[in-house]
Amino acid sequence: MVFCLCINFGWSQTNLVLNGTCSNHTIDVNDNADSFDMTPPSTIDGTVSSPYNALWNNSDLDSWLGTNCGNTSEQPGSTSDGNKFGPNAGDGRGVKISSTCRRLYQVIAVTPGTNYTFSIDSRSEAANVSSEVFILNQEIVTESGLENGSADSRVDAFTTITNDFNATKSSSTEDTFTTTTFTFTASASIAVIYVRASAAVDNNNEVFYDNISLSVTTTASVKDDEFSTYFSLYPNPASSFINIQSKSVDVTNVQVYNLTGQLVLDQKGLVKNGVDVSSLNKGVYILKLSSNNNQYSTKIVVE
Repeated sequence: MVFCLCINFGWSQTNLVLNGTCSNHTIDVNDNADSFDMTPPSTIDGTVSSPYNALWNNSDLDSWLGTNCGNTSEQPGSTSDGNKFGPNAGDGRGVKISSTCRRLYQVIAVTPGTNYTFSIDSRSEAANVSSEVFILNQEIVTESGLENGSADSRVDAFTTITNDFNATKSSSTEDTFTTTTFTFTASASIAVIYVRASAAVDNNNEVFYDNISLSVTTTASVKDDEFSTYFSLYPNPASSFINIQSKSVDVTNVQVYNLTGQLVLDQKGLVKNGVDVSSLNKGVYILKLSSNNNQYSTKIVVE
């Protein structure tokens, strides 16, 4: 059996987010908001078929928000008050949330079991206006349950941005935006970027966003004989329980994927110094161990 240890060293430069700088559309700059609209219009730039509408159009969630949030306007606004500082400044455009029911929404194809890095620049112009950032593993039709954050099975990652208050607009010489970055493991074939700011109630309490990125996290593989440097794993093959002894790594999460990329087992840390695989069908699986920002993977056999 071939063992592979994968260590997270950073993230690649290929951004999977469409129009992540919110500045692709210049004929009608308002079309830049379409890329983060859950129900994007069918055309952009006048008569061009929308690349966003071809990929998603969540009218069910739009209807739910209209009924339960009290406002049928869920699209973010396009704004000239994006991040004008740094190499990604471009023309300084961004998107904004300026009322309670508006959302950022984009569906991206991903590979289950793969690690991704998400990044977003934000600036709230008023104090105590936080942003909730979700990476969903499906297109939701209701927000019920999202109050549970990462505990919701539809959520692969969640964070609340509370440190981005700055009343000063960004400029070419001053960066007033805050960058939030986190990593996660995709559990399905799509990742849905979903952002809301419930305290952004009007134009005096807006939150501005720019430079939104989702990239495959760069990994490096080492030879199978180096696996023993970090872990002792036995028995393998196993029928019920696999003992995992860590020599130098604090394991925070244990996941098992089948060969199609489906997550079939997920537990926090090691339980009794291992993982119970008795509920799994016979076959070959990928065991993934997480420690802080590092990921360690190897094949296991359940017999």
